[in-house]
Amino acid sequence: MCNDLTSHVGANGQIRYASRFGKLTVRLDRARPARASGSNDRRPSPVEPSTLLRLDSEQGRGAEGRVTRHTLSSICILALSVLLTACVLSRTTEGPVHTYLLKMEEGTWAAPSSGEKRAAHGTLLISPPQADPGFDTPRMVYLTRPYEVSYYTANQWADTPARMLASLLTYSMEKSGLWRTVVSLPTSIRGDYRLDTQGLILQQEFFQQPSHIRLALRVQLIEQREQKVIGSKRIEMLENAPSEDAYGGVVAANRAVTKLLDQVAVWVRGCLSSEQECNR
Repeated sequence: MCNDLTSHVGANGQIRYASRFGKLTVRLDRARPARASGSNDRRPSPVEPSTLLRLDSEQGRGAEGRVTRHTLSSICILALSVLLTACVLSRTTEGPVHTYLLKMEEGTWAAPSSGEKRAAHGTLLISPPQADPGFDTPRMVYLTRPYEVSYYTANQWADTPARMLASLLTYSMEKSGLWRTVVSLPTSIRGDYRLDTQGLILQQEFFQQPSHIRLALRVQLIEQREQKVIGSKRIEMLENAPSEDAYGGVVAANRAVTKLLDQVAVWVRGCLSSEQECNR
């Protein structure tokens, strides 16, 4: 909505529209009688009522002309549309758009021992993470009340969180030392295990201060040869934002994704050692 456009109706019949883009003044003139040529007849001739239209620019210069009443509506609508459009465009293009990356700090899980490296569990295939509805977008999500999703207008991710998480997940599995090879799907390689991730959400919640980031997803480990689900688990992280704005959410999101990937690596290690550990 444009808050800069105002209108005023004067006692003299003038209607003034004004905004910071210009002024529009409309005045209705009464019909004036006209004398017949060479006659003293004072009866009014059928002269159509006219309208005086004046459009002033910011510099105070303008142009005047007479138009018939039936075109007044079209002219006013057109002029108001120009003013409103200029105002809306100024609001939507105001300020730069900030673009952020989802990155991972160094993992905190324990480095694998030499024995674990020798006992690497073959090839792991990683499926592309799937986001929940409303989150498969580069737009940054925030909530001020439960169930109502809003998006920042001047702040965005460099890519969808799901796509950025895919490369981070591959990297974290490589660093875990649990696998001889880690490959992202799609691929023609037949792996030994497959890691699926679904239900990804990444949102900044302003329910209280400080606001916090909620990052969650469901992981599932599958043995490829027998297509057996070894285990599945939903992992969720809450991380307080250092400031009550979009950038505070970005900082918290990067901390949260680091902790979440650590938890995924720990969970996968437990699944490979014992199914009982996997389903806890």
